[in-house]
Amino acid sequence: MRRLLSFLCKRRKANISWRLAFLGAAAVICAGGLETANGQSRDISYAELARNPERYKDYTISVRGKVVQALEIGRSIALRVNITPGQYGVWSDTVYVDYQKKPAEQRILENDIVRVAGKFLGIKSYTAVLGQTIQIPHIEATNIEVAAGGRIGDQCPSGAPVIIRGGQRSC
Repeated sequence: MRRLLSFLCKRRKANISWRLAFLGAAAVICAGGLETANGQSRDISYAELARNPERYKDYTISVRGKVVQALEIGRSIALRVNITPGQYGVWSDTVYVDYQKKPAEQRILENDIVRVAGKFLGIKSYTAVLGQTIQIPHIEATNIEVAAGGRIGDQCPSGAPVIIRGGQRSC
């Protein structure tokens, strides 16, 4: 099985080896993100990241969520992103994202809906304002896509969010 999974990653021109089991189906984590054996991309749930951080450490992953806090200093950005959508537009399950913004990229604001792709670093621990220790999954992003206008209500005629890639708006 390991040989087969390594072959699938190499075939996709990836340089990161394999990893198994996502929702009971064989999955491969390649440089392009978490991909199933048939090449389709799948998001990783918060529960999977928080429960098994060593399984995904140093692998490229992809998550989608709502920015709940954004701190920008120069080109360095630190984000807290809730990645589990709930009812009535409420998101939960926070991950910490570090990102080096490219010069022409727009700012990322609170309440933006984003897709984050990057290297999973494990669990980050930090002290909150009231002194308690917070431990959440930590991603070093290589790419962040923001829904057009950065707000939840922006959608294409089909109902899908508008995505901005390289400054170009698309459905």
